[in-house]
Amino acid sequence: MYTKQDLITSFTNEVAICKHLASKIPADQYDFSPGEWLRTIKELLEYMTRMGTAPIQVLEGYDPEKQKAMRIASEEGDVTKNFDAMMDLQLASLVSFLEKTTEEYMDEEIDLFGRTQTRKDFFFHVSVKNFPAYRMQLFQYLKAGLGMSHLNTSNLWMGEDPQAHEG
Repeated sequence: MYTKQDLITSFTNEVAICKHLASKIPADQYDFSPGEWLRTIKELLEYMTRMGTAPIQVLEGYDPEKQKAMRIASEEGDVTKNFDAMMDLQLASLVSFLEKTTEEYMDEEIDLFGRTQTRKDFFFHVSVKNFPAYRMQLFQYLKAGLGMSHLNTSNLWMGEDPQAHEG
């Protein structure tokens, strides 16, 4: 089983990779969307700045107004200029939550959205798994959508440009 420190290390790595991929976005491409019903890059980045902490709000008592406020704050935070800082704030919130949370609290079963599960299971499946899924989506927008064929698995899985491993 994962420890709190394992999760903190994982979130730290995920945030670094997301920031690396976001640094590849050409300034004139934030409105790009690969399809009519899909998010633009800007909307995807806005979601990414709250995807890890939104489940915390659910665990601490779902409040639609708080969720709406989080969404509005991320939309008004000008993600095109402040993505790194917004991701750092999200990481700080995740670390704070994990540091103050007890195993007993996380092991308690709760009913969320008609499904009984432990808080730990909900947090893991909704917060932890979001990062690789949405960074993969951003990677696909960049590589396939914008034709950035120079990006490869080093960018996606390590948050590094490929030449960092050439030698």
